[in-house]
Amino acid sequence: MLLKKSPEAASPPPAAPEPAGTLFARIKKEIVVIRPQGELPAKNAGSFSRYSCDLCHAPHGIGDLRQCGLCGRWVCPSCRNEEYYICSSCSGIVKLHTLGMEKR
Repeated sequence: MLLKKSPEAASPPPAAPEPAGTLFARIKKEIVVIRPQGELPAKNAGSFSRYSCDLCHAPHGIGDLRQCGLCGRWVCPSCRNEEYYICSSCSGIVKLHTLGMEKR
């Protein structure tokens, strides 16, 4: 005699709520790495000792540029988001993800 499973047993269990620690993993997966961490910024072609911001391409000294922890771009103070310590390009993606969490 064959035993049949009841329809309740065949259905998958309800989805568990997402743990809070997965936000960084989702953001990191979505952002493309432009430059590996530790790689030097691009030199400015118009000057000998200046480097270019990867977003606005303005010339800056090496002390003015900071590397984004998510994508690796070297950015100047005007292209950096001090709230998250990342570049303004990545901060837009972070804000979109956090807005989605606020609506839940």
